[in-house]
Amino acid sequence: MRSSDLKPYGLSSTESKTYLAAIELGEATVERIAKKARLNRSSIYHTLKILKQKGLVSSAKRSKKTVYIAEDPEKIKFDMEEKLSAFERLLPELRSITNVIDRKPKIRFYEGYEELLEAVNDSLHYPNSELLFWFPDVPLNSEYSDFWYQSYQPSRVKAGIHSRAIGPVCEMGHEMLKHDRELLRKTRFDTSDTFQPTSVIHIYGNEKVAIISHKDMIALVIKSKDINLMMRSIFESHWASLHIFR
Repeated sequence: MRSSDLKPYGLSSTESKTYLAAIELGEATVERIAKKARLNRSSIYHTLKILKQKGLVSSAKRSKKTVYIAEDPEKIKFDMEEKLSAFERLLPELRSITNVIDRKPKIRFYEGYEELLEAVNDSLHYPNSELLFWFPDVPLNSEYSDFWYQSYQPSRVKAGIHSRAIGPVCEMGHEMLKHDRELLRKTRFDTSDTFQPTSVIHIYGNEKVAIISHKDMIALVIKSKDINLMMRSIFESHWASLHIFR
Protein backbone atom coordinates (compact mmCIF):
# COMPACT_ATOMS: atom_id res chain seq x y z
CA MET A 1 0.00 0.00 0.00
CA ARG A 2 1.30 3.46 -0.88
CA SER A 3 1.28 6.31 1.60
CA SER A 4 -0.45 8.49 -1.02
CA ASP A 5 -3.51 6.19 -0.79
CA LEU A 6 -4.35 7.78 2.58
CA LYS A 7 -4.06 11.38 1.39
CA PRO A 8 -7.80 11.69 0.51
CA TYR A 9 -8.57 10.87 4.16
CA GLY A 10 -6.78 13.89 5.55
CA LEU A 11 -3.30 12.49 6.15
CA SER A 12 -0.15 14.18 4.94
CA SER A 13 2.61 12.15 3.31
CA THR A 14 4.61 12.02 6.56
CA GLU A 15 1.54 11.07 8.62
CA SER A 16 0.64 8.31 6.15
CA LYS A 17 4.14 6.81 6.18
CA THR A 18 4.25 6.92 9.98
CA TYR A 19 0.83 5.31 10.39
CA LEU A 20 1.58 2.52 7.87
CA ALA A 21 4.90 1.81 9.58
CA ALA A 22 3.17 1.62 12.97
CA ILE A 23 0.55 -0.81 11.61
CA GLU A 24 3.21 -3.14 10.24
CA LEU A 25 5.28 -3.08 13.42
CA GLY A 26 2.41 -3.56 15.87
CA GLU A 27 4.03 -2.07 18.99
CA ALA A 28 7.16 -0.07 18.34
CA THR A 29 9.38 2.66 19.70
CA VAL A 30 9.94 5.95 17.94
CA GLU A 31 13.30 4.70 16.68
CA ARG A 32 11.82 1.61 15.02
CA ILE A 33 8.94 3.54 13.47
CA ALA A 34 11.33 6.18 12.10
CA LYS A 35 13.54 3.48 10.59
CA LYS A 36 10.59 1.61 9.07
CA ALA A 37 9.05 4.79 7.65
CA ARG A 38 12.46 6.07 6.51
CA LEU A 39 11.87 9.37 8.22
CA ASN A 40 13.92 11.60 10.49
CA ARG A 41 13.41 10.64 14.14
CA SER A 42 12.93 14.24 15.28
CA SER A 43 10.01 14.73 12.87
CA ILE A 44 8.43 11.41 13.93
CA TYR A 45 7.78 12.71 17.46
CA HIS A 46 5.69 15.58 16.11
CA THR A 47 3.90 13.34 13.60
CA LEU A 48 3.00 10.74 16.25
CA LYS A 49 1.57 13.52 18.42
CA ILE A 50 -0.70 14.57 15.53
CA LEU A 51 -1.74 10.96 14.87
CA LYS A 52 -2.63 10.55 18.56
CA GLN A 53 -4.80 13.67 18.36
CA LYS A 54 -6.54 12.16 15.32
CA GLY A 55 -7.10 8.90 17.19
CA LEU A 56 -4.95 6.87 14.80
CA VAL A 57 -2.30 5.76 17.29
CA SER A 58 -2.03 5.34 21.05
CA SER A 59 0.98 5.03 23.35
CA ALA A 60 1.94 2.87 26.31
CA LYS A 61 4.88 2.31 28.66
CA ARG A 62 6.91 -0.86 28.23
CA SER A 63 9.99 -1.31 30.47
CA LYS A 64 10.37 2.43 30.94
CA LYS A 65 10.14 2.96 27.19
CA THR A 66 7.27 4.54 25.32
CA VAL A 67 5.86 2.44 22.53
CA TYR A 68 3.27 3.41 19.97
CA ILE A 69 0.42 1.22 18.74
CA ALA A 70 -1.52 1.89 15.55
CA GLU A 71 -5.27 1.70 16.04
CA ASP A 72 -7.13 -1.12 14.29
CA PRO A 73 -8.46 0.19 10.93
CA GLU A 74 -11.85 -1.35 11.79
CA LYS A 75 -12.01 0.76 14.95
CA ILE A 76 -11.08 3.85 12.94
CA LYS A 77 -13.86 3.04 10.48
CA PHE A 78 -16.34 2.67 13.35
CA ASP A 79 -15.23 6.00 14.86
CA MET A 80 -15.61 7.73 11.48
CA GLU A 81 -19.10 6.31 11.06
CA GLU A 82 -20.02 7.56 14.53
CA LYS A 83 -18.75 11.03 13.66
CA LEU A 84 -20.67 10.95 10.37
CA SER A 85 -23.87 9.98 12.20
CA ALA A 86 -23.35 12.81 14.69
CA PHE A 87 -22.78 15.26 11.82
CA GLU A 88 -25.94 14.09 10.04
CA ARG A 89 -27.91 14.82 13.21
CA LEU A 90 -26.59 18.39 13.09
CA LEU A 91 -27.43 18.89 9.40
CA PRO A 92 -30.98 20.28 9.85
CA GLU A 93 -29.69 23.00 12.18
CA LEU A 94 -26.74 23.77 9.90
CA ARG A 95 -29.07 24.05 6.91
CA SER A 96 -31.31 26.47 8.79
CA ILE A 97 -28.29 28.67 9.54
CA THR A 98 -27.25 28.52 5.87
CA ASN A 99 -30.74 29.61 4.78
CA VAL A 100 -30.52 32.65 7.06
CA ILE A 101 -27.15 33.59 5.55
CA ASP A 102 -28.47 33.16 1.99
CA ARG A 103 -31.38 35.50 2.71
CA LYS A 104 -29.09 38.33 3.77
CA PRO A 105 -28.37 40.91 1.05
CA LYS A 106 -24.93 40.72 -0.55
CA ILE A 107 -23.39 44.03 -1.54
CA ARG A 108 -20.41 44.66 -3.82
CA PHE A 109 -18.76 48.03 -4.34
CA TYR A 110 -17.08 48.99 -7.64
CA GLU A 111 -14.72 51.92 -8.12
CA GLY A 112 -12.89 53.23 -11.17
CA TYR A 113 -13.65 53.04 -14.87
CA GLU A 114 -12.89 49.33 -15.43
CA GLU A 115 -14.88 48.22 -12.39
CA LEU A 116 -17.76 50.51 -13.40
CA LEU A 117 -17.97 48.69 -16.74
CA GLU A 118 -17.96 45.38 -14.87
CA ALA A 119 -20.91 46.53 -12.76
CA VAL A 120 -22.88 47.65 -15.83
CA ASN A 121 -22.09 44.41 -17.69
CA ASP A 122 -23.40 42.35 -14.78
CA SER A 123 -26.91 42.63 -16.21
CA LEU A 124 -25.73 40.79 -19.35
CA HIS A 125 -25.49 37.60 -17.28
CA TYR A 126 -29.30 37.32 -17.40
CA PRO A 127 -30.18 36.63 -21.07
CA ASN A 128 -33.77 36.63 -22.33
CA SER A 129 -34.91 38.75 -19.40
CA GLU A 130 -35.93 42.37 -18.84
CA LEU A 131 -33.82 45.21 -17.52
CA LEU A 132 -35.59 48.11 -15.80
CA PHE A 133 -33.69 51.33 -15.25
CA TRP A 134 -33.84 54.98 -14.33
CA PHE A 135 -31.40 57.35 -16.01
CA PRO A 136 -30.34 60.93 -15.17
CA ASP A 137 -29.71 63.98 -17.32
CA VAL A 138 -25.95 63.55 -17.06
CA PRO A 139 -23.82 63.78 -20.24
CA LEU A 140 -21.66 60.71 -20.85
CA ASN A 141 -17.94 61.24 -21.36
CA SER A 142 -16.65 60.10 -24.75
CA GLU A 143 -14.97 56.93 -23.45
CA TYR A 144 -18.04 55.70 -21.57
CA SER A 145 -20.31 56.78 -24.42
CA ASP A 146 -18.36 54.51 -26.79
CA PHE A 147 -18.74 51.60 -24.37
CA TRP A 148 -22.47 52.24 -23.87
CA TYR A 149 -23.42 52.51 -27.53
CA GLN A 150 -20.86 50.26 -29.22
CA SER A 151 -20.44 47.48 -26.66
CA TYR A 152 -23.11 47.30 -23.98
CA GLN A 153 -26.24 48.00 -26.04
CA PRO A 154 -25.39 45.56 -28.88
CA SER A 155 -24.47 42.90 -26.30
CA ARG A 156 -27.76 43.42 -24.46
CA VAL A 157 -29.76 43.07 -27.67
CA LYS A 158 -27.78 39.98 -28.68
CA ALA A 159 -28.57 38.43 -25.28
CA GLY A 160 -32.28 39.03 -25.88
CA ILE A 161 -32.57 41.40 -22.92
CA HIS A 162 -35.46 43.83 -23.36
CA SER A 163 -35.46 47.01 -21.32
CA ARG A 164 -37.70 49.79 -20.05
CA ALA A 165 -36.23 53.14 -19.11
CA ILE A 166 -37.50 56.15 -17.17
CA GLY A 167 -35.71 59.48 -17.17
CA PRO A 168 -36.18 63.25 -17.28
CA VAL A 169 -36.85 65.07 -20.53
CA CYS A 170 -33.35 65.64 -21.89
CA GLU A 171 -31.24 65.39 -25.02
CA MET A 172 -29.94 61.91 -24.16
CA GLY A 173 -33.47 60.70 -23.46
CA HIS A 174 -34.75 61.89 -26.84
CA GLU A 175 -31.78 60.22 -28.52
CA MET A 176 -32.65 56.99 -26.72
CA LEU A 177 -36.28 57.28 -27.80
CA LYS A 178 -35.26 57.37 -31.48
CA HIS A 179 -33.61 53.94 -31.22
CA ASP A 180 -36.02 52.21 -28.85
CA ARG A 181 -37.41 49.72 -31.34
CA GLU A 182 -34.07 48.46 -32.67
CA LEU A 183 -32.60 48.26 -29.16
CA LEU A 184 -35.52 46.28 -27.66
CA ARG A 185 -36.30 49.19 -25.38
CA LYS A 186 -39.22 51.35 -24.28
CA THR A 187 -38.54 54.81 -22.86
CA ARG A 188 -40.81 57.11 -20.88
CA PHE A 189 -40.14 60.60 -19.51
CA ASP A 190 -41.05 62.06 -16.15
CA THR A 191 -41.67 65.76 -16.74
CA SER A 192 -42.23 66.70 -13.10
CA ASP A 193 -39.85 69.13 -11.38
CA THR A 194 -39.45 66.77 -8.44
CA PHE A 195 -37.90 63.98 -10.52
CA GLN A 196 -34.18 64.78 -10.69
CA PRO A 197 -32.15 61.54 -10.68
CA THR A 198 -28.38 61.89 -10.44
CA SER A 199 -27.38 58.26 -11.00
CA VAL A 200 -28.49 55.24 -13.01
CA ILE A 201 -30.39 52.46 -11.25
CA HIS A 202 -30.58 49.02 -12.88
CA ILE A 203 -33.08 46.38 -11.75
CA TYR A 204 -32.47 42.95 -13.29
CA GLY A 205 -32.57 39.21 -12.81
CA ASN A 206 -34.76 38.39 -9.85
CA GLU A 207 -32.30 39.50 -7.19
CA LYS A 208 -30.04 42.31 -8.45
CA VAL A 209 -30.17 46.11 -8.12
CA ALA A 210 -27.27 48.29 -9.28
CA ILE A 211 -26.74 51.96 -8.48
CA ILE A 212 -24.28 53.47 -10.97
CA SER A 213 -22.68 56.92 -10.96
CA HIS A 214 -20.88 57.74 -14.21
CA LYS A 215 -19.80 61.08 -12.80
CA ASP A 216 -18.07 59.63 -9.72
CA MET A 217 -17.06 56.37 -11.46
CA ILE A 218 -18.51 54.20 -8.70
CA ALA A 219 -21.23 51.56 -8.53
CA LEU A 220 -22.99 49.47 -5.93
CA VAL A 221 -24.57 46.10 -6.80
CA ILE A 222 -26.99 44.61 -4.28
CA LYS A 223 -28.01 40.96 -4.46
CA SER A 224 -31.33 40.58 -2.66
CA LYS A 225 -34.66 39.18 -3.85
CA ASP A 226 -36.57 41.38 -1.39
CA ILE A 227 -34.84 44.60 -2.47
CA ASN A 228 -35.17 43.65 -6.14
CA LEU A 229 -38.90 43.03 -5.67
CA MET A 230 -39.38 46.32 -3.83
CA MET A 231 -37.53 48.30 -6.53
CA ARG A 232 -39.53 46.55 -9.26
CA SER A 233 -42.73 47.55 -7.50
CA ILE A 234 -41.60 51.20 -7.31
CA PHE A 235 -40.53 51.17 -10.97
CA GLU A 236 -43.81 49.63 -12.18
CA SER A 237 -45.82 52.21 -10.23
CA HIS A 238 -43.70 55.01 -11.69
CA TRP A 239 -43.95 53.55 -15.20
CA ALA A 240 -47.74 53.28 -15.05
CA SER A 241 -48.07 56.94 -14.04
CA LEU A 242 -46.21 58.27 -17.11
CA HIS A 243 -47.46 59.17 -20.57
CA ILE A 244 -46.01 57.63 -23.71
CA PHE A 245 -44.04 60.14 -25.81
CA ARG A 246 -44.29 59.87 -29.58
